Amino acid sequence: MHYYTFHIGDYRKDTVHLTLLEHAIYRSLIDSCFETEQPLPLDHAKLMRSHSVRSEAEKESFNNVLADFFIETPDGYRNFRVDNELEKIYKKSEKARESAKIRWEKKAKAMQTDSERIANASKVDANAPKNDADGMLPINPLTHNPETKDKTISPSGSSIEIDQQDLIGDLESYEKPASKNKMPRNWTQSLVDTYHECLPDWPRVEIINDDRKKAASRAWKFTKESNTVDFWRGMFSECQGNKFMEGDNDRGWKGNFDYLLTSKAMVKIYEGNQPR
Repeated sequence: MHYYTFHIGDYRKDTVHLTLLEHAIYRSLIDSCFETEQPLPLDHAKLMRSHSVRSEAEKESFNNVLADFFIETPDGYRNFRVDNELEKIYKKSEKARESAKIRWEKKAKAMQTDSERIANASKVDANAPKNDADGMLPINPLTHNPETKDKTISPSGSSIEIDQQDLIGDLESYEKPASKNKMPRNWTQSLVDTYHECLPDWPRVEIINDDRKKAASRAWKFTKESNTVDFWRGMFSECQGNKFMEGDNDRGWKGNFDYLLTSKAMVKIYEGNQPR
């Protein structure tokens, strides 16, 4: 863990009897518990060295803190408040993960249904130009000679020369519809607009440069469903009200558009593991 909730009133109520030196040692020890999410090791010498306990006064304070706030178990020294806080965080994280899983499964199912409908419609549309093209071709195949020309009669009665190779090229291009999996040109702007819509109080995006275009392309390829605006509306909405990413952390760091499109952030948000 990189941070944890600190209840000032509860802490002061439990530590009113400590000296300033004991306060420092106690905070250092519980920070280690939260950072590793593990009990403290039972080896006193190793524990004191890793927490810079050197002088006799520091050693005495160290022993006092262990006796007052930690319980010796086979796994190590455990602290009640640390264990209680970790249990709350684990439950909340698991609940968020399950909620995200259910939500994304529903969205994936809906997207799959839409994709199947579009695919079926595309098959019908794709057959139409082929049938039309077959009807336009003459009984005798056209020779692929770029110099070969034919004549037809225009409505006005004058003859017009037709390049048969051009006709074949036109028909071949007509039978090949454009790919539906190609990223649209306005994709980066669409992501920016959706980001502003879902997170209006977050830092604004004023410039679309090459780095942001590359990040948007990475977002397009993130999952099989990530090439839609609705998918990213759901992803950005997951960050609404996230106190940690809105600056409520020990560094004052704030999330932004560029951070949300990093590979690490996309995975955390998708799996419901983003810091809160």
